[in-house]
Amino acid sequence: MWRSYHVSPVILFGAWLLLIVYSIVHIFVQWLYSSEIEDYSPEHIMEELDFKVINDNRDNDKAMNKWEVLLLKCSVLADRFMAFEFVQAAEGGFIDFILKNDRTPCHEAIVYAYDNLPQEGRLVQFIVERECQDGKIPENTPEKQKLYSELPHEFLVQVMIRYSRNVRIMERECRGDITYKYSYHRKKEDRFHQRQVNGIGSETPSDGSNPVGRSSPVGRSSPVGRSSPVSRFSFGLT
Repeated sequence: MWRSYHVSPVILFGAWLLLIVYSIVHIFVQWLYSSEIEDYSPEHIMEELDFKVINDNRDNDKAMNKWEVLLLKCSVLADRFMAFEFVQAAEGGFIDFILKNDRTPCHEAIVYAYDNLPQEGRLVQFIVERECQDGKIPENTPEKQKLYSELPHEFLVQVMIRYSRNVRIMERECRGDITYKYSYHRKKEDRFHQRQVNGIGSETPSDGSNPVGRSSPVGRSSPVGRSSPVSRFSFGLT
């Protein structure tokens, strides 16, 4: 009985032959002997590169990007051959490589993953999680902007949903203060007190009194024993 995949049924002819390259066979044979995915080394993927020597950091980044894609190809090919232990090894090797080198998956790896792996799968979910976890500000250069435009729509949607989920978690932690911060305060004393909490202005009420008999916010303890998110986010009301 054939096993169905998210792209097409498994068949032993056709485009899958393009996946069988020297570098993948080398990784597979090494795994057969050691039961582990070998550590990254540029020498293992020279066939995948357009150059023969790693000259500088730019070349090294390119080689590391190729290694990411190569491990994803190992996972796809192993899955088509139902070599599920090798699938797990390739997936683990990809995840370990990203984390050990403090990287986010490169654009080529993201595009390849969304073209060839199920979106609910372990690797795609890890790619989304890592993108949200890293939190680096994208470079605003023509080269980078072109690459961003080529990212899969599904990936961008999943990242957006994951970010919104993180925001909701933060909101639950300080819901009361956010409600107060964005609500409309009719009393002048409340507006004055909010400005003092945010450290904005030094004016006092027209009668010169401390509003509503409160003590200065400097010595006031924050609710539920934690620092007030108002001071962290500094959105003052006027």
